[in-house]
Amino acid sequence: MTEEELLKERAKTEWVRTIYMWKSARVKDYEPTKENDDKIAAYFKAHQLELTYANLEKAFVELKKQGESFKAKKELPDLPETPKGVPLVHSMSDVNSLSPEEYKRAYFGPHQIQFRARVNEIIRRAKAENEEE
Repeated sequence: MTEEELLKERAKTEWVRTIYMWKSARVKDYEPTKENDDKIAAYFKAHQLELTYANLEKAFVELKKQGESFKAKKELPDLPETPKGVPLVHSMSDVNSLSPEEYKRAYFGPHQIQFRARVNEIIRRAKAENEEE
């Protein structure tokens, strides 16, 4: 190998190492998907940045400020069915907006199993979302 080829190979290795170290540090808030990698690459190209750890961090922070998300969108299964006559809830806000009487009627009513299953799944999702943040 020529010295030039060795330098190119070294640069390539440093590039891979830098990206690996940055992604390892961001494991909780950066899903290493092609879509996310493309967002970072587009930022680098638009701002003509060199590939450094600091520039990776800068791109990530700036893109997040612009509203970009770097977490994979998980497809969630449908919520359990709600029988007719039971309050229809989709979120914690819906659950919290039920009056104590409505909640008690649904929780202990004839369709309590379905209502509880739906509310428990909503609560589970809300907890999982809070843990991710």
